Amino acid sequence: VPMKDSGIAWLGEVPAHWSIFPIKWATSSIEQGWSPQCESHPVDSPDEWGVMKVGCVNGGIFDPAENKKLPAELEPVPAYALKRGDLLVSRANTRDLVGSAAVVPEDHPNLLLCDKLYRMRTDHNICEPRFVAAFLGTPQARSQIELQATGASSSMLNIGQSTILDMPLPLPPISEQIEILSWLESQVLKLDETRARVEHAICLLKERRGALISAAVTGQVDVRGLS
Repeated sequence: VPMKDSGIAWLGEVPAHWSIFPIKWATSSIEQGWSPQCESHPVDSPDEWGVMKVGCVNGGIFDPAENKKLPAELEPVPAYALKRGDLLVSRANTRDLVGSAAVVPEDHPNLLLCDKLYRMRTDHNICEPRFVAAFLGTPQARSQIELQATGASSSMLNIGQSTILDMPLPLPPISEQIEILSWLESQVLKLDETRARVEHAICLLKERRGALISAAVTGQVDVRGLS
């Protein structure tokens, strides 16, 4: 397609028919959660209340198992319960993980937003939250997030709401966003399948290597004359 200069050095060119707006233009709300002192283990059932850990968005995929059980003596805050379509962004983490983003795929009435996560909700008529999450995972966006992250310790850096909200977002029409997301999912699935096959092959090769070493050092293989 015809391209145009975005006017932003780190973003470069984008398709001519795309718009460029700050992420806040497509955001209807943003908030932080609650981080009480919790148990060291996750919830065992949907009947128990849990508070999400910041690592639940690592890798751009929401992991509901990354939670800590809320102690029975603490009253939960249902307003922080996670809902389908919530865009979660880590506001505090290591440099390579701060700003990680993922979308909650289904309601989790018993899992609560923590203080180290931003919950963003977008106008679905304008912008798919999954598109924003995918954009925040690009090298271009990551470079800006890491540049603006602050903190005294490299093991725990922080970003303010403005780091995300003011970031320019190249935005295609909503129908094209859905097409792009569908294509990305199919490509990621292929990569995951390839990775699984490679990891299986590596395991088999390690087993074969161990068997050969064992056979050689126990005299089961005659190696005389092979040098």
